[in-house]
Amino acid sequence: MNEALTKSLLIIDDDIGIRDGLSLLMGRYFDVSTASSGLEAFEKIKHKKYDIYLIDLYLGDISGFEVLKKIKESDKDSVTIILTAYGDETDIDRAEKLGAEEFLHKPISYNKLMEVIDKVIKKGEKSSDVEKYKKSISKFIKGVNRELNVHIDIIEGAANYLNEKYEDEVKGVSETIMLAVNEIKLRIKFLNILSNLKNNTYEDKKDKVFIKDVILMASKMLFKKNVLKKVAFEDFEVYFYRETLLNIFVVLLVILSHSEKSVLRVNKDSEKIIFTLLNLDFNVKSSLSGTDELEYPSIELNLLRELVFFARGKINIKSENRFTYLSVEINV
Repeated sequence: MNEALTKSLLIIDDDIGIRDGLSLLMGRYFDVSTASSGLEAFEKIKHKKYDIYLIDLYLGDISGFEVLKKIKESDKDSVTIILTAYGDETDIDRAEKLGAEEFLHKPISYNKLMEVIDKVIKKGEKSSDVEKYKKSISKFIKGVNRELNVHIDIIEGAANYLNEKYEDEVKGVSETIMLAVNEIKLRIKFLNILSNLKNNTYEDKKDKVFIKDVILMASKMLFKKNVLKKVAFEDFEVYFYRETLLNIFVVLLVILSHSEKSVLRVNKDSEKIIFTLLNLDFNVKSSLSGTDELEYPSIELNLLRELVFFARGKINIKSENRFTYLSVEINV
């Protein structure tokens, strides 16, 4: 618990015995302050934010619930632990809804209190590290995107120049270059969406859409227009996240376009949309987590997993004979 030595703690309790006893014990580990009432606590948090709050639920003047609410409004990242001699399930539920991390009954075990504080602090630090990691990855992805776009503009300009100046003589070369440019552009788009999903800045709204319209929109984003010949679907209308559905289709069509014998089947079963990629000629390997992973460029698969997670769906990847199938189920 040495890492907690620099953390501040405010004990809010109208019982002088508990307040002074906890202050003495916790002073070995924290910079401790105390408040004997809700009003005194309000006055203290006006001038200082504390890392941890121990809050008696039933104070003499103001309810501990009101104190908890005030603390979370001013500092949502603070650690709040409720202490009470009388709390029941209703009180626990109310405290959790207001943001309390833990709920302890009096009489308080000192060892239990230290264990709870240690657990909550470590959990908060891990969450903070994850958020920092997400933001750094997002920043890196955006930097790579900017650099790639500069080079893509040059390549695209060169392809258009060749096509206009030499026409049929280098038409095949020009089309090959444009295909490569389109592939890179799509992956830049995928990286941007993936960055937003990882950084919790991805937004989408629900709308009524026909599956046929979404598939057609998705296919227009691909240079390989003949990919629709490999899609079998029944048209139906759903009320769902429009952009998310479009992005899922684009990713599936890209994977489909790179597997020679594969087909994409789309159907609605009760309240589920089911996407199935059949006969993929990619291998499956077992990951360290024990789940099956497709041996395919990671951008598409990572994005597909994140989009499906956002849409509260699930992905299955299985091998049968020489081929692999990938299925996605989404509740609508």
